[in-house]
Amino acid sequence: MRPKKLFSALSFVSVCLLGALSAGGCADNRTTLFISGVAGFSPGDNCEVDVSLTAQQLLSGSYDPLPGFPYYAWLIVANGLQPLGDNDTLRPETSRIQLEGAEISITGAAGGAGAAPFTINFAATIHPNASEDPGLAVLPVPIIPASIGLGEGDYLVAITVFGETLGGTKVESGDFSFPVTVLPAGSLTACDSASALGEDSGHPCGALAQDGYIFPCADVPTAGCITACN
Repeated sequence: MRPKKLFSALSFVSVCLLGALSAGGCADNRTTLFISGVAGFSPGDNCEVDVSLTAQQLLSGSYDPLPGFPYYAWLIVANGLQPLGDNDTLRPETSRIQLEGAEISITGAAGGAGAAPFTINFAATIHPNASEDPGLAVLPVPIIPASIGLGEGDYLVAITVFGETLGGTKVESGDFSFPVTVLPAGSLTACDSASALGEDSGHPCGALAQDGYIFPCADVPTAGCITACN
């Protein structure tokens, strides 16, 4: 776990300096890098999402832990910096943000038991946008690892992404809170032939049982599913 409080303080100072140089003032850390939402899928999308501020978004998630896969949230992450590169003067683009991971904490409904804070490491780059809109990327992040073993109930998942600009400035987003309901095991799991489930069954991004998509365990058998089917 990173020393978050110290990191946040240094990050804010660094971003203020970057904002003062590029825009004549101090840039708010929450606008430099932020999570815009969680991308949603329509049946038949084949794991394709609209990377825009008007993309279909999930207001909350649902998760069947029986298949043994994590809960993946397709985070819409935004880079609010303005481009600084200039080919004419050979000035390099330093406003790209290289993401390094996310810090996640999970609490139960009404302050109930959840999970200890943890860090998910991943790598991605978000390019700046020359328009008034931020640069965007959609990233599948396992915000509830299967190993945590959450019980049935409602949870609030707080997510903070962090990284560094190509100019060497540390940045992190504010907390983004996303509610997820952990369903009774097997709620979204079908043990029949996948052909009987219909074309819209099964998550578009693979064998996941979440957000209303059925897990066709006949296609991808797991120990948990085999136990449930026998």
